[in-house]
Order: sequence, then C-alpha cells, then structure tokens
Amino acid sequence: MGLFGLGVPKQIKELGRDICEPLDVEYIEGHPDIKYQGRMKLHVCQDGFYLIDPSKKHFGVVKWTDFKDAYPSKTGDRRTVIATKDFKIYLLGIEEKVCEVLTKRMAS
Repeated sequence: MGLFGLGVPKQIKELGRDICEPLDVEYIEGHPDIKYQGRMKLHVCQDGFYLIDPSKKHFGVVKWTDFKDAYPSKTGDRRTVIATKDFKIYLLGIEEKVCEVLTKRMAS
C-alpha cells in the first residue's frame, strides 16, 4: 500500500494539496542518503514538509525548525532552491508557488 493508505492523518493529506503538481527535482545537495533525481510531490504538513517519489517512497519530514528558505536561484539558471539546515533541494524551473507556500507555512 502507498503512503496514503496507511492511516496518514487527514490533516496531512489536506495540507498536502497546497502543492499537488509533481515537481522536477534536479538534485539534492548535502544529504547523505538521498541522491534522487526526477519527479516528486511536495506535501506540506503542520510540522514541516516532505517529498514523495512516484513509487510513493516517503523521504521524511523536514521540520519547520530545520527549514531555512525557498527561493529562485540567484545565478539565473532557472532553478528553485529549498534550503534546510543540513541540505538543499534543487528544483528545475522557477516554482513561485513552492516558495510562497513554504515560507507562508513556516511563518505561521
């Protein structure tokens, strides 16, 4: 069964709808275990956010206390960067909604 069939709290499922389009993850820098590249969904929950690949593998919650920022790359290479305390997630393309939702959720 996938992640959503295993008793995931309704609140997480509903908040996860903030960003429902799969995102193109180019690479994850600085994470010792995750080297995934490809399409992933970003789900936002009360305690933080997490990424899920197409096979529904859950890559763990990034707590809001570990989240730093989400912003368009400053090098003009059309990427979005999600920065955490320990690693960075690089998305292909400028994902303004990602930046808006993550920074808004962190502030609340």
